[in-house]
Formats: sequence, structure tokens, C-alpha cells
Amino acid sequence: MNNRLIVLYAVVLLALLFSGVNLAQKSHNSIYAELFGNAGGYSVNYERTVYQNISLRAGFMFVSDASAFPVLVNYRIYSGENYFSVGAGILNWHVYSNYKITNGEQLKGSGLMFTARINYTLVTRNGLFLGISFTPFVYNGKMIPFGGFSFGYEF
Repeated sequence: MNNRLIVLYAVVLLALLFSGVNLAQKSHNSIYAELFGNAGGYSVNYERTVYQNISLRAGFMFVSDASAFPVLVNYRIYSGENYFSVGAGILNWHVYSNYKITNGEQLKGSGLMFTARINYTLVTRNGLFLGISFTPFVYNGKMIPFGGFSFGYEF
């Protein structure tokens, strides 16, 4: 992985973890797993509301022949504890052998892709949540529709 990208990713993670700026009604931190979604296969993610309804998210995925690191900025619209969110960001990916993506194109090597997220999340009173998302990618100038499910804990 490019050293500059490692540093950028580390800075984003540290900003998420130690962000003292939170003017939201509620302090929200989320740790969750996402199946399919912005990393393509699965991902483990940390998300923090940093200013009013704006949250930052960083995640990672590792499998035997690929890795992915999604970083997104999201805007949340609350309805009680549940929320709808819209976000955009980048996906830093690395594929070590040929990998066929949804539209039939082959990925190999590494690069950046634009990704987005339209999500609805149901949150229980004890902080557990379940979300469903539309997570398209833009690769070689083409939009690749995708989606995912997330589940985790908000505190």
C-alpha cells in the first residue's frame, strides 16, 4: 500500500477516535460489521458523529487475495433513534489476483474508487442496530450499483 495512503488512513482513524468536536444532540459512536456494502465483500467499521448530523466513517476488509479501506462522510436525518443517512467517500482497494466485479470488469493491482451510501438504520434502545444500504461505486467512469447490510452497536 502506498505510504501516503497509510498515513492518510491513520490520520482519519485518529481523528475519528479522538474527535472532541461534537455539537450533536447525542454523542454517537458506532462499531459495526457490513456485509457487501462499501468495501465490496465485508468490512469492519468505526463511525463517529463529529458535527451536528455529520459523521465520519472508516473501515477495512482483508481476504486472502484482496483488501479494501472505505472512508466516507455521511449526513444523518434522525427519526427518534433511527436514521436515514446519505454519504460519499473513497474506497482504497488492493487486489492481488484477478477479481471480477459486478459489471464483468477485472480488477487487479490497486487504486481508488468513488463510493457512496444511502442507508436506513434501525436502532434499539440498548444501542444495537441493523441497517440496509445502497452503496454504488464509480470505476472507469461507470457506476456499479451495489448494496449491503450492517449490524453493530452505537454508544
